[in-house]
Amino acid sequence: MSDSSQELRYNYDTLMSASRTLGQISKDFGDAGRKADEVAKLVGDSGTAIDLSRAIRSFADAWDDKRAKLMERIDSLAEVTKGVAETFNEVDTKLAQALESDSSSS
Repeated sequence: MSDSSQELRYNYDTLMSASRTLGQISKDFGDAGRKADEVAKLVGDSGTAIDLSRAIRSFADAWDDKRAKLMERIDSLAEVTKGVAETFNEVDTKLAQALESDSSSS
């Protein structure tokens, strides 16, 4: 009598992996300013290269606030995803224990 359209399925490892990936994306966003400085230094500061170096730094600086907001949102999403995985896992464990308890008492 089980209707498979009403089943809830999840993959704990996939949810945890998504949380870790989101955390890495946030970290990469945080490193973007430093990386831009490294690239600007590699471009150099003589002749026309100085214009490119300034443009790289200017772009990175202009994105500082936007990047910080994105990082906050990504970090929040990573935490929520982790929380969902952990909650599903806890509920699944408790339901399994309840089923085992019911079957052993029958």
